[in-house]
Amino acid sequence: MRIVLIAIGGLYLAFAALQVPQLAAVGKGWLMGTYLLGAGCTAAALSGDGLPRPLVRLLAVIAMCVMFLHFFGFFKLAPLLHADWWQKERALESVGLLFGAFAMIPVLACLSCRLKALPKPQADRSPAVFSAPGTPSVAKLVD
Repeated sequence: MRIVLIAIGGLYLAFAALQVPQLAAVGKGWLMGTYLLGAGCTAAALSGDGLPRPLVRLLAVIAMCVMFLHFFGFFKLAPLLHADWWQKERALESVGLLFGAFAMIPVLACLSCRLKALPKPQADRSPAVFSAPGTPSVAKLVD
């Protein structure tokens, strides 16, 4: 899961970097801000168990808001997309918004698993992909 989160964070930063030339345009700064917020939430999901629970809860709410902003932006842009949408200037913006919306799902999953987890020592952690930090491993449940 760490590799997926690293890839998502890198893509968020790439989409934010692609928005730099459009900062002079009126109303385009929010998109770069949401990409940077998404990258920040992804970095926080990667950070480990060092974050306090209230901060993780706040990050989960921010990640959810970023996801809904991206969905809102895409569906606001969708009526302007026609048969040759990929050849227009809005192609990058629409792909970025759709990526941003769906990329928040694994980030939210990691943050919510961290909220549901009980604090446990590092040696007792499960190596499963979607396991919450502190959940017992399957081998311990069978015993």
